[in-house]
Amino acid sequence: MSRRIIGERLKSFMPEEKRRFLEAVDREGNERDKMIMHFLFTTGLRLGEMVSLNVEQVKDKSILTYRVLKQKKIKTNDLPISRDLQEQLKKYLDYKKSQGEHVHPRSPLFTITGRQIQRLVDRYVKLAGLERSFHPHCFRHTRAIELIRDNVPIQVVAGILGHTNINSTFVYTQPSLQDKQKALYGTGQQVAEQHLTTFQR
Repeated sequence: MSRRIIGERLKSFMPEEKRRFLEAVDREGNERDKMIMHFLFTTGLRLGEMVSLNVEQVKDKSILTYRVLKQKKIKTNDLPISRDLQEQLKKYLDYKKSQGEHVHPRSPLFTITGRQIQRLVDRYVKLAGLERSFHPHCFRHTRAIELIRDNVPIQVVAGILGHTNINSTFVYTQPSLQDKQKALYGTGQQVAEQHLTTFQR
């Protein structure tokens, strides 16, 4: 992993931004676009890992085994697939068939390039009326931060993300401005304001 400035915050979707983005996708997108965006948000896979998947890896499977390139070596990582995601994938494969696409075991799950996915992200960001721009890796950042905030053990988060070095995962534990604000002024805000008012008098 490239070096990062200490304290630098990885760009991710805020909950409200994620909600608006997915609403735009579900409202305006076709079945492929919906599957891509929900898949990225749910699994936290890197873009390259996702576009390299084939049908055989997900069809009727409860565990996704995918390849991870680390230090010029290809390793595999196992990721459980929820029943909800399994159902979404089944519907998506049926959609591919209805569009006349090949759905053989070795067929690509998504016939799309990383650059095309970036253009899709840009489109739905605009349709959602979001003020910030996002890139596909932001989906991974968002998922990792959600897991950390749900108190999932750091070792488990590292396993989900396919990190071989847990230090790569600790990057996601950096507090956001909202986290700092809540810690400083959340439950004790009124008390702090009362003391400040007394002091000013």
